[in-house]
Amino acid sequence: MYLEFNTDSTIVDSIPVGVYTMDDSLNPWTLVPAYVDTDNNPWGTWYFGVTNNDVVNGSATVTSVDGKYHIEYELIDYYGNTISGTYFNTLTYYDMTPYITGSGAPQNIKKSRNSTLIRLNLKPVKTR
Repeated sequence: MYLEFNTDSTIVDSIPVGVYTMDDSLNPWTLVPAYVDTDNNPWGTWYFGVTNNDVVNGSATVTSVDGKYHIEYELIDYYGNTISGTYFNTLTYYDMTPYITGSGAPQNIKKSRNSTLIRLNLKPVKTR
């Protein structure tokens, strides 16, 4: 699963705690919906299972305890399936902002203030 969070441009090494709602405005405190750029690279929030499902709606709540992140998410893919789960562990932070400019990403992504891409092997608690 890919979860892509938009954070304020001053955040360069963590994900602030809070609620992130999926929104294509690319404002801070949002999750980026799934899309494929002109080079066929997936960006945004995706669920990879039997099929690759692009996530189009939902939210994630982020908390942090003793250096470990607790992320609870409830998402909806393009087909209307609910993907929900909980993750509790450390994260590797990827600031994807430097890669956006030269990519085939849409212009609104290239103008984004800061995007944090977290790639995790999450197993959803339930999928409907």
